[in-house]
Formats: sequence, structure tokens, C-alpha cells
Amino acid sequence: MASWAETADAFADQWHVYMPDLRRYGDGSWPGTYSFEPMRDDVLAFIAGGAQSHLPQPVLAAMADRIPAGQLVTIPAGHGVHTARPADYQQVVRGFLASN
Repeated sequence: MASWAETADAFADQWHVYMPDLRRYGDGSWPGTYSFEPMRDDVLAFIAGGAQSHLPQPVLAAMADRIPAGQLVTIPAGHGVHTARPADYQQVVRGFLASN
């Protein structure tokens, strides 16, 4: 959770920021299995109430398609884009939030 604190602070001045405590992050549980499907289901449940990523790009694109007005944007930085290139990440998210 700490790795997202700076990113959350960057948006909290204008938007409500939600930081779900996902499995294997922060205080989240460390289940015996760690695969995409359970994490996907966690995120989809939360919503309902880059090329170097360890996740397949078609899967990410399909997730983006499920978000109203969502789009897949690749910032070459790997999985930790929010810490590796925070300004670029924040610019993309701000643009999305401002347009929706």
C-alpha cells in the first residue's frame, strides 16, 4: 500500500481516491495461489460495489474495455509504472478522470 501513497496523494486534491488492499499487497492476504483470475475477480468486485507487464496485453485490453470510456495506455516502465514514471502515469490518469 505504501508504494501507492504518493500516487494517491497526487490525485486526492481533486478526486476521491480508493486504494483496495489487494491480495499480496499491503495488509492483503497471501493466498496459497497467486494467479490473474482471483486478482481480476477482486478488482471487478471492487469496481461493481505495458508491454513489460507480467499480465498478457490482450487480458489488460479486455479489462480496459469493461471500464466505461476505458482505454489501454502503455507507458514503457513495466509493472511498477506508478513508481517508475509517476508523472507520466499521473498525467494519463488525470486526463482520463478529467474527460469522464
